[in-house]
Amino acid sequence: MSASKEKKIRKEQRTAADWVDNKAIQAEKDKQDHKKTTLLFAVAAVLFVAIGIFSFFFNSGFMQKKTDAVTVNGESYSPAQVQYYYVNSYQNFIEQNYYYLSYYGLNTASSLKAQQCLLLEDGTWHDYFVEAAASSIADIQAMCDAAEKDNFPWSDEMQADYDSQIAYMEAGRISYNETNSTSLDMDGYLEKVFGKLVTEKVFQEEVKRSVIATAYADAYVESLEYSDSQIQDAYNNGKLEFDRVNYNVLRISGAASTTDADGKAITPTDADKAAAMDEAKALAEELLAKAQKGETLKDLSSAYQKANLTTSESASYYEDVVMDWLFDESRKPGDLTVLKNDDLSYYYVVQFNERFRHDYNTVNVRHILLTGGTGTLTSDDTGYEQQQALLKDMAMAEAEMILMDWANGEATEESFAALANKHSQDGGSNTRGGLYEQVYTGQMVHEFGAWCFDESRQPGDTGIVYSEDTGAHVMYYVGKDRPYWEVQVIESLKSKAYTEWYEGKTTGYEYEINDFGMSAVG
Repeated sequence: MSASKEKKIRKEQRTAADWVDNKAIQAEKDKQDHKKTTLLFAVAAVLFVAIGIFSFFFNSGFMQKKTDAVTVNGESYSPAQVQYYYVNSYQNFIEQNYYYLSYYGLNTASSLKAQQCLLLEDGTWHDYFVEAAASSIADIQAMCDAAEKDNFPWSDEMQADYDSQIAYMEAGRISYNETNSTSLDMDGYLEKVFGKLVTEKVFQEEVKRSVIATAYADAYVESLEYSDSQIQDAYNNGKLEFDRVNYNVLRISGAASTTDADGKAITPTDADKAAAMDEAKALAEELLAKAQKGETLKDLSSAYQKANLTTSESASYYEDVVMDWLFDESRKPGDLTVLKNDDLSYYYVVQFNERFRHDYNTVNVRHILLTGGTGTLTSDDTGYEQQQALLKDMAMAEAEMILMDWANGEATEESFAALANKHSQDGGSNTRGGLYEQVYTGQMVHEFGAWCFDESRQPGDTGIVYSEDTGAHVMYYVGKDRPYWEVQVIESLKSKAYTEWYEGKTTGYEYEINDFGMSAVG
């Protein structure tokens, strides 16, 4: 909160002489009145200028920028620092929920301050991202304080991570200038990315703090180890979490019609609703009888318009009438039944095929990603297909050259890792020699995964695959790793341990928001 200071005005008291000359008194009075009038005008002019200056700086945001926006345990953060996390929180939310923005009621083309946020009881989307930014600041401070207390060292890997993020932003600046025929320096480019508050100095400082916080947390997770017996016990005690089922289900709606024979809207009565559910039940039992005689649910779905088929080869458990039946320990392959869901007004004909865990081995692989560029045309433009074909040819040609350089050199895993760090455009692995560990089926793009899980694959194998979604991948197969179910169990154990550890480290790190300083953010 801003504070104002009160000023006291003091008046001097003057004593009159015993003898008074009235003319002199009047002359002196006129003289004093003139001085007062002059003084008043002078004071008024100064106040007018001062108010004008204050108004200018307030409206420009200058004063807010110089005021703390967030305080965490006595440490203050400027609006520029908050702005950095505000924009990051916003961009991360957009990326993670791109296809659900309309569901959340977020319009990216409108002011965040003018949109109510469905995720808050009472507040705008601006308020939501302010809170997200402040929370990130508090958590990062907690991690950095803990790292300093534990004498956590700045490593070569951390420096590489920092350098990569700085280089990424520099590449963005160069690309922006080339595309828009501008000559922005880094401060100017960061203004385009984050807003007018974030400078190069602020960006570098916050990237460094984030690198420290992330590396410190990652080091804790990597330190966690579990014995085979601990892994097996965790699996035995949590099979619902790790097992999967293969099943088929016919879904039959028991919802009463909300329109009459003429298409007019009506409100169904309780009797209407009961009759609709009875009709759905009768159909479900009819379909069950046919399935028990050997007809497939797929064929029944084709024959009966009201029966909608859903199949899954690897479904995980969640609380539901169908899942409860499928995950019952007594289930046997081929079991069939009819189930009812009153809440959703459905009847189901369910067929259980198999309950299993993922016993196949995950794999470790290195790769070098070459995108070939994104191009300047959209899919609606003439020549788009030709441009994309050219970009693919460029990426594949570069991939072949790199693989040839590797083959003509030491041709070892270590030399491949060095090339990955030098050439790969995959920010997720190009500081780790292109390495991805414990890759499971479905994790990567199809072409990448298909190459990794080829049954003929042997350690040391190399190759090139191309994906329309990502680009050219120069591949190096390292070898097999743990079975996937064990990886799932270990990740679950680590997640629970990390949550407890993280809560312990961040407890007590409460943030306070300064509304005046925060008014410059957004």
